[in-house]
Parts: sequence; structure tokens; C-alpha cells
Amino acid sequence: MEAQSQRVVCLATATPGISELIADEVSGVLVPPDAPKALASALARLIREPDRRAALASAGERRVRRDFAMAPGIARLAALFGAN
Repeated sequence: MEAQSQRVVCLATATPGISELIADEVSGVLVPPDAPKALASALARLIREPDRRAALASAGERRVRRDFAMAPGIARLAALFGAN
């Protein structure tokens, strides 16, 4: 989340929690766990394709700022706990 908030493309394994944050080929790149060849291939592709890397990074930043910003989170908690 921190990397995405700084417009850094994320490459990670598709594991619970991570796959909820990163949408594969939309806001980052996910590879199967325990698949070093897939990881290396995905990294090489990101290195070779700077426009794709930038697009994924921008999409990740937009999603994090939209879905995980502090103000909406506080508003949701206030509504949950009945604060005005």
C-alpha cells in the first residue's frame, strides 16, 4: 500500500491480503506463490515496458488514494460507532 501511494508499481505473489489490494494487470502484477520463474518473467517484462509500468503504478496510486484514504476510513468508523 505504501509503495502504491507513492506511484510505484507493485509486483507481488497472489496471496490472501495482497490479492485484495492489487488487481492483477490493473493496479499491479501478481504471480503465483512459489513460482520464481513467473516472478522473474514478470519483473523482466516490467523493466522492458516502462509505459505499462507507469500505467500500473498510476492505477495503483488512484486505487489506494480512493479506497484507503484516511478521511473515508474515519467517516466509515464514525458511522459504524454512531459518532456525529
